[in-house]
Amino acid sequence: MTFAKFETLFLDKYFPTPLRLAKEQEFLNLKQGTMTVTQYATKFEKLSRYAQTVVATEDKKARRCEWGLTTARRAMVAQAFPTYSGVVKCALRLESEENDFKSRWKKATSNTSGPIRTQPSNNNRGPYPAKPFISIRNNQPWKIAALGRGEPQRGGRDVATVQCFN
Repeated sequence: MTFAKFETLFLDKYFPTPLRLAKEQEFLNLKQGTMTVTQYATKFEKLSRYAQTVVATEDKKARRCEWGLTTARRAMVAQAFPTYSGVVKCALRLESEENDFKSRWKKATSNTSGPIRTQPSNNNRGPYPAKPFISIRNNQPWKIAALGRGEPQRGGRDVATVQCFN
């Protein structure tokens, strides 16, 4: 008796075809969802043995793993890593950076009532000049006139203003 014949008989007796097909379908539908990358990779490895034809090559395995990642990670990992391990390493790195960002954000906002604002609420204040007011009357063309050149305004900056000519 050959090993292939033995394997077929063994699988038919202890692992029926409907159960094998269900596991293969579970693999085909596998998505990361709320799992961590480590949990997803572990489940991917366990279920991939039921779909050997789907992940026959390293490239196919990498693409299938990439396909199951969350949308944001899939977009970042889609740098065409040729190997499964490359996809997993990149996804783990992205997950780590995401977790670091979330923890820093949580830490920064925990002592305040909201996010820390770096710009003043009134845009006319601060180091930047006010935006010029542009007006068009009766569909007449407007022209830009550089006024105030040579006269430093707002912290030594020259400001070009816009005027509407009648």
